[in-house]
Amino acid sequence: MVSENIKTADIFKKHGIDFCCGGGISIAKACEKKNVNIDEIMNELKKFR
Repeated sequence: MVSENIKTADIFKKHGIDFCCGGGISIAKACEKKNVNIDEIMNELKKFR
């Protein structure tokens, strides 16, 4: 997602979610690992579609 729109990186940084180096996991899994509400992240990311 960040490779398609660099501005989304700020959202991931804000929530402490690593978005580089391949990742290899879904946004949902990353949110779960960081105890972040996925609905909140997705609403923020919608601004960049």
